[in-house]
Amino acid sequence: MNFTFKLKNIASLAFVAITVFNLSSCKSDDNDVNPAILLDSKATVKTSTIVVPPSTTLYYDLVKNIAAEEKTSTINLSGMYGSTLKPSTTAYKFGYFDLAGKTIDAIKVSDLETLNFTETPSLAIDASSAGQPATGPTWIIYDFKNNHAVYPTANRFIILYKGTTLSKDAEEVIIFNAESVVALNGEATYTLKVKHFAK
Repeated sequence: MNFTFKLKNIASLAFVAITVFNLSSCKSDDNDVNPAILLDSKATVKTSTIVVPPSTTLYYDLVKNIAAEEKTSTINLSGMYGSTLKPSTTAYKFGYFDLAGKTIDAIKVSDLETLNFTETPSLAIDASSAGQPATGPTWIIYDFKNNHAVYPTANRFIILYKGTTLSKDAEEVIIFNAESVVALNGEATYTLKVKHFAK
């Protein structure tokens, strides 16, 4: 009887050990499937077309690529031609960097730590040609002398990110730039190129 009882105990312990080993293996596999860093292979690039009516604050979700309510948006545009750009939530750090000779498609996770990121509460329009110079950073230029043309600030990228640092360890990174701006009768249409890194 004692010998049989011991054999049963040994068999039970062996079963428990195998089960624990299998669970540990599954956990390791899960970590491989869900990496703790941002990956270029998971980045998405899209084009957003945003129409801002006159005298309106327009809220936009860059991730879903749709106009949104204030509480679900990532950015908002207001002011002259919708040129005052702000983050809609404090969940993201917001700012810009300048980068010549590189398209948004070519920006990789490995580039994030090298970007000269400047945090700011907002970006505005440079209307110096009309006697109204900007007092802070800009992303749009108003050219009074050139038939009131409006166009993007050259080589300027805007960035929002979640996390303690702008790096592969960030929770989420959104980078975009204005490819074109068309202003007519107070309304402005922005074409943005948006790159989204997420885990």
